[in-house]
Amino acid sequence: MTTAHKCSVIVGEAVGSYFGKYHIFRDPIHGFIKVYDIERKLIDSSVFQRLRKIKQLGTTYLVYHGADHTRFAHSLGVMELADRVFNTIVEKDKTGDKIVDWTQNREQVDRKRALIRLVALLHDIGHPAFSHVGEKELFKPGSSHKQYSARIIREHSELRQILESEEIKDMDITPDKLADFISGGIEVDPILQQIVDGPLDADKMDYLWRDSYYAGVHYGRFDIDRLVNTLLIAESIQQQPVLGIEEGGILAAEGLILARYYMFLQVYFHPIRRAYDLHLTDFLKLVLPDGKYPEDLQEYLIYDDYYVFHLMKEATAENDEKGNKAKIVIERQHYKPIHCIELREPTTAQWEKRKFFENVEQLKKDSKFKDVDFRIDMASDAPNKFVEEEEDFIYKIEDRGLTKRYTSISYKTDLLRNLKNFDIIRLYCPQSSLMEEIMASIRVYRGNS
Repeated sequence: MTTAHKCSVIVGEAVGSYFGKYHIFRDPIHGFIKVYDIERKLIDSSVFQRLRKIKQLGTTYLVYHGADHTRFAHSLGVMELADRVFNTIVEKDKTGDKIVDWTQNREQVDRKRALIRLVALLHDIGHPAFSHVGEKELFKPGSSHKQYSARIIREHSELRQILESEEIKDMDITPDKLADFISGGIEVDPILQQIVDGPLDADKMDYLWRDSYYAGVHYGRFDIDRLVNTLLIAESIQQQPVLGIEEGGILAAEGLILARYYMFLQVYFHPIRRAYDLHLTDFLKLVLPDGKYPEDLQEYLIYDDYYVFHLMKEATAENDEKGNKAKIVIERQHYKPIHCIELREPTTAQWEKRKFFENVEQLKKDSKFKDVDFRIDMASDAPNKFVEEEEDFIYKIEDRGLTKRYTSISYKTDLLRNLKNFDIIRLYCPQSSLMEEIMASIRVYRGNS
């Protein structure tokens, strides 16, 4: 069950028109989520309600049947967590190290709090159908769901009208400022940036827990309360303010990183889920104008999961390429993974990769398999991929006679030092009477390598 839409209204919290009336949304991950009046208006807009029709994990529900949660619920969860993180680090800096001066100013704190809540709420509003499916191939060069999110905030009349209301103007926030923050078009406060996009950001915290919960697995769970409560504003090696963590929160941070690692291997890069991503991408290439998502914003917004599924249902009536691609998804006739290599050792990775592609080329040249549609998928091309370099962050060393001492987590934990980058490459082909011969040929090629 996704976040409830009808909720009770409670009056009064902070001084000011933004932080006044609020509503309570019940959420299966975070319990009660507080939504202020102006945020409720954004949530009620047609373009935000569209997120109810976009699955958070794309085609994963075809493998993990419970994983049909949406971008709508995730967006609310990120806003809730971003607010918790913001309030925690501001309170610590106000009474502790005082690294940034704005934490001492109530007006500035309220403005930044409103900004980070709105960014977190709207950060995914531009997602296409089935979220990340085909993102690298279906967007035109230089475009992405982030760019569409920014355009929606700037150009969608209903949303812009709400964002230009007095409650938000009072916080010195404009649609353009929000859009630039999300698209990376301006230099923003590094603390706010890392709350929504960094090694320990609210986006990861929510999607790992939420995806794990709905997929029915435990890999994405970590001590989220401990992690949030140990975050703080720290100083980088270059003495710049960054989002860091207390030494006592290191194990919780390691838990998040391991959750990301295991969720990628078990859920995000599951071989059958990825097969359906390939098939759905193939179908969309045939139905989208010129094989890409349209630049016209109103036309783009038509493409949600419901509309694409309707197109697939219609296509199955036709005995053509489009109909065949649609049937693969609807009738669950996915291609089979027949060969896989994991590249974990830098000393042998290039050689193993070269031999893999040589094997595939030999298969394609074999006259027996000339009509077989071989497909390749790589972990390095997948969303939510694990990248070792992204996991470094700053932590504060407990006093021990040292004052305001911060250092990189990479110097502290053996776990992260031993968690290396990797790639996984898979070969797929349709199920057919040739399957045994294909598998035998792969074994021969592998044996000769």
